[in-house]
Amino acid sequence: MRSAIVLLSLWAAAAAAEPRALVRAARVLDVQKGTWSADQGIVVAGGRIESVLPFAQARSGAPDAAIIDLGDLSVLPGFADCHAHLLGNLKDISAIGSLRMSSAQGAIWGVSNLKEWLDRGFTTVRDAGEIDGAYGQFALREGVARGFIQGPRIYAAGSYVTVTGGHGDANQLAADQRLDRFNLADTPDAVATVVRRDLKYGADWIKLMGTGGIVDPFSDYTREELSDEQIARAVEVAHRAGRRVMVHAEGTGGIKAAVRAGVDSIEHGTMLDEEGAALMEKGGTWLVPTLYTFQYGAEQGEKLGLEPVMLAKVRRIISAQGPAFKRAIAHHLRIVFGLDNSPDLLPREFAALVRGGMTPLQAIQAATINAQEMLGHADEAGSIAKGKVADLVAVRGDPTRDVSALENVVFVMKEGAVVKDARASVPAPKGEHPMIMRVWHGWTKTKDAEEYNRLLRDEILPGIHRIKGYGGSWVLRRAAGDEVEFVTITTWDSWAAIEEFAGKGRTKSVIHPKAAHLLTRHDEQSVHFDAAWVP
Repeated sequence: MRSAIVLLSLWAAAAAAEPRALVRAARVLDVQKGTWSADQGIVVAGGRIESVLPFAQARSGAPDAAIIDLGDLSVLPGFADCHAHLLGNLKDISAIGSLRMSSAQGAIWGVSNLKEWLDRGFTTVRDAGEIDGAYGQFALREGVARGFIQGPRIYAAGSYVTVTGGHGDANQLAADQRLDRFNLADTPDAVATVVRRDLKYGADWIKLMGTGGIVDPFSDYTREELSDEQIARAVEVAHRAGRRVMVHAEGTGGIKAAVRAGVDSIEHGTMLDEEGAALMEKGGTWLVPTLYTFQYGAEQGEKLGLEPVMLAKVRRIISAQGPAFKRAIAHHLRIVFGLDNSPDLLPREFAALVRGGMTPLQAIQAATINAQEMLGHADEAGSIAKGKVADLVAVRGDPTRDVSALENVVFVMKEGAVVKDARASVPAPKGEHPMIMRVWHGWTKTKDAEEYNRLLRDEILPGIHRIKGYGGSWVLRRAAGDEVEFVTITTWDSWAAIEEFAGKGRTKSVIHPKAAHLLTRHDEQSVHFDAAWVP
């Protein structure tokens, strides 16, 4: 029952209701069509998207909403990393590091790791298994769902189901040293026992090790490890419980055996051949290729401290990766984004997918609509649409043309809550001086215009000078029939300075008491722009 409560609360974590918000976006990506819609307003309420409309229409329909003006940023749906490992120091892959990491320590590291995923725009992660017998990943999942800690939504596998001496057997001690591991299963019945233990404690997915791998000293990535009967038994038990199965499979035979057994996703698929690609295409099996982690290991393995045997393995297998991925694309396999490394490297997986043959849009789709479909939540997330969770990511430029735009995520919203806002700290091009411009309109009767102008010049604007971060103002005026329109543009170097002036709502207009009776009408909300003074 406890697991059911956690799962049900995944989409309700923001229910400690955020106020209604209106996100103004210069452009919003339709990830299914690959098209941009300009000057959009995304109304957010209760953690979900209430509407996506042209901004003027959205504003008239939600006059009470607090405006979050993203200026010239491009807005995409939140991303999903579907091959993550959440626990521990992800920069230390040594055996000794693992042995010295307690379950509690691993979870503490995990709290920090989760923040990194969010900062990179990833509002969903699928944990692809851990060696922690206490299932720290499930604790993190519950902590995020309950709002105790900040992080992406988590869908988690349990252990690595493997054979003695297989990839995922974390006992690398000498034969006369004892280290019990609960995830080892050398028969179909033993596999069923491990799978049922994972399910008992709350696994959303089951993770099998179908072949050997790279980051261990004794397995052979070309060899099948679990037998056909063992894989079939795991699939039977998991599917009966309504859970899906992912299989680590690098070698050709292991990939095909897993697909024939009816698994849901192949992890890596590094040596995928024509027959295997055809089988995956026919069966609709998902592929999570994790391209960059192999490239990173081959390039940086010595600096990372890979043992010579591991370094040799990754440098051998890397030659198979490119042709295998091209086969996957040619067979129209359903490809999903997964990194399998430290989250600071997440943007490099986008670039690796594009180098491998995908378009930038396809790489984005792999991390959005494809990922959520594989997870079984395409009706909840993965695109910016009415009724879906309000997971938004904003970047500069057009990532459908240049995927490197995803390297610098400026703004992240998860389930309606702003979890990153670096708009004021976005580096401007060389020679430019960045600022935030706050724009507000007010109108007076013609006879009151001079008095209002004097009030602005002599009392209102000088009073703002005390605020650190205020950079000055422009006042524009013009006749408008029997009225005079005033446009006040104030400049600021940070959102903190704006909040000192306008309060936490940021956009709410600030009307001086002496000015109220002079104004016939005015903007209720101010609009903000990223700006730069170019000498």
